[in-house]
Amino acid sequence: MLYIAADPPEPLGPLLIGYPLLIVASGLFFRVRLVTFMTVTCLLSYTALVALNREPIIRPQYNLIYAAALAVIGFVVGFQAYRLRVLTRYFDERKTEISESHT
Repeated sequence: MLYIAADPPEPLGPLLIGYPLLIVASGLFFRVRLVTFMTVTCLLSYTALVALNREPIIRPQYNLIYAAALAVIGFVVGFQAYRLRVLTRYFDERKTEISESHT
């Protein structure tokens, strides 16, 4: 929203680094749904930003590559969050089994 209100329009570069950072930061909570939500939100926000851009799009393939990179980052972070949750459950169950067998 700040980009749209700027007069004259600022370059997108500094704003675009925030989208991958938001996706990766959501992975720190180890919730796959949160990572999925943040990835979809970032993709929609980037799409709106490109659609509302006042400058002509010279190389549209860059927009597609960036959107694909956001999706891949979201997938990788979500998969890592899923793996960590599965490993945590496994070792918690194993710890419980070991403590029950010693009593």
